[in-house]
Amino acid sequence: MSGIPRASVYRLMSQLCDVGAVELVGDRYVIGRTMLALATRAEPVRGLRRRALPLMQALRERTGATVSLVSRRTDDAMVLEALPGREPLPVDIYAGLPLPDLAAATLILTSAVVSGRIDPVRRTAVDLGHTVAGMQCLAAALTLPNGDEAAVQITTTHRADAADLLPLVRDTGRRIGSALRATT
Repeated sequence: MSGIPRASVYRLMSQLCDVGAVELVGDRYVIGRTMLALATRAEPVRGLRRRALPLMQALRERTGATVSLVSRRTDDAMVLEALPGREPLPVDIYAGLPLPDLAAATLILTSAVVSGRIDPVRRTAVDLGHTVAGMQCLAAALTLPNGDEAAVQITTTHRADAADLLPLVRDTGRRIGSALRATT
């Protein structure tokens, strides 16, 4: 027991719910989306976001797509940073979001093998509506100075030219990796 009066605990938990730090699920409090996003925003390499952001913005301007910077976690991938595109998407993409197993960036950063969707030589992957109907993702790996990998991913709704954007995504990943290596 904490020694804090029960009414005070409920009042404090209610305040934490109001700001998204905790959520009430059934009859239990769990860590909320705000706290999860804060906890998962740690960079795998110092300066990654700062170096990547201008290059991500340029990619968004050229493609109009939502651009994400993604890192590997233990068994999956998580969005470190996301810049919304010009078009609404059927799902929200935000920092702290764990990506689905078959999302393009996840395919690159995990040991998943999906025939025809991954190019291991170019270190790219595509998801043309397999994970979420009507949504397309293209991702390219980038090597971090510590030897780990991250990925840059664009997400858009159905576009006939989506696969043609892959060279831009790959070039952005290469430029982010180069910018990081130049500062270490």
